[in-house]
Amino acid sequence: TVTCDRGPTTIVVLPPTWKSENPELKTGDEALYLAEHVLAELVRFGVPVISRDQVDQVTAELSQQTGKPATTIPAATIGQSLRAGVLVTGQILAKGQTGNVTLHVTNLKTRQYVGILTGRIRRDKIRQESEKAKKVADDIKKQVGSLPAEMARRKKIATQLIEGGCRVVLKLP
Repeated sequence: TVTCDRGPTTIVVLPPTWKSENPELKTGDEALYLAEHVLAELVRFGVPVISRDQVDQVTAELSQQTGKPATTIPAATIGQSLRAGVLVTGQILAKGQTGNVTLHVTNLKTRQYVGILTGRIRRDKIRQESEKAKKVADDIKKQVGSLPAEMARRKKIATQLIEGGCRVVLKLP
């Protein structure tokens, strides 16, 4: 297990909740796509973020410890367990092929809103943008995976740091 100190600006992004005006409207994976897109943009700008894998792992652990379903664990509890400084949550209200998005940015130390962002997405476009974000993440994993075999220990440490939300810059010899 790798533990890294997180600064007050380390961000954890939880997928927004999904709501629909039309109960027959299929939800799809837009909430996950949006979360991936936000994560990718934050990483692109050098903002320290916590990986979704780690969020899922901690959520499952908290669920097991409390005996409550993972969906009922408060977002702030997840963020604090991950030692994040800032929490991004939100919701998508689906309206046909579009969705109204509201993201809440909370300072976890004070539990006060830092900001609220609103906007609209096209449900078909968010999937495309998410696929681009996943490709960037896969490219980073390939860079780590392409390190020479004699660097196996460093490769393992780099992978754990990346998954732990630490910023890692790879400089190959």
